[in-house]
This record gives sequence, C-alpha cells and structure tokens, in this order.
Amino acid sequence: MAETGSRGSPEARQRELAAYVLLAMGMGIIAIIFVVGIVRADLLADIFGNSKAARDGALAGSSLLADQGRVAAFEAWALPLAFLGLSSLMAGIGLAFWAILVEVRRRGDAARDMMVAVRGRNN
Repeated sequence: MAETGSRGSPEARQRELAAYVLLAMGMGIIAIIFVVGIVRADLLADIFGNSKAARDGALAGSSLLADQGRVAAFEAWALPLAFLGLSSLMAGIGLAFWAILVEVRRRGDAARDMMVAVRGRNN
C-alpha cells in the first residue's frame, strides 16, 4: 500500500470536507431556528400581554391578529427546518466518525506493511 502523505488520500480529505460542510450547515440552520425562536417569543409576549377577550375578539387588520398569524406561520416551517438542521448535524458527525475510521485503517495498514518490510530485512 503506497503512502500518500501525512494528510491522507484525496478521498479521505473529501470525506472530511463533507463532514465539515454538513456540520456547519446543521449548526447554521440551528442558529437560524434559535433566532427565529427569539423573535417568536417576542411576538408571543406581545400576544399574551393582551387579555383573552382581546385576543379572541381581534378585528381583521389589527396588529394583534397579524401577530397571531405570524406565530402560526412560524410553526409551519420552523419545525421541519429544525429537523433538517439536527439531521444535517448528526449526518456530519457520522461522516466525521467514518472518516476517522477510514484513516485509522489506512494508517494501520501502513504500519503493518512497514513491520512486514522490517521483518523481511532482518531475516
């Protein structure tokens, strides 16, 4: 088995890069969902700052009704996006572990080949 340098093969670098991209994408999506959650919490504070009668009797075009609509709309896309972020993060972690496993095998094979060569010279 030929040694391809201390950084490993190009395939190993591609696996490592794919893991980093998935990890970064997952963390970015989770950060976006966190910010959206803060905005949603502010809207909910505005909504629940009013009495139940005011919330239920909000007239069409009022800011209270608009805030209630925004909160309901957040739930339609925020949960799937959060799931996508977590799944990207977990896939990135899995790819990183796989890249580590492949690299450990490659280095183990190189060490075995070196030991075979050293034993052959000593005999």
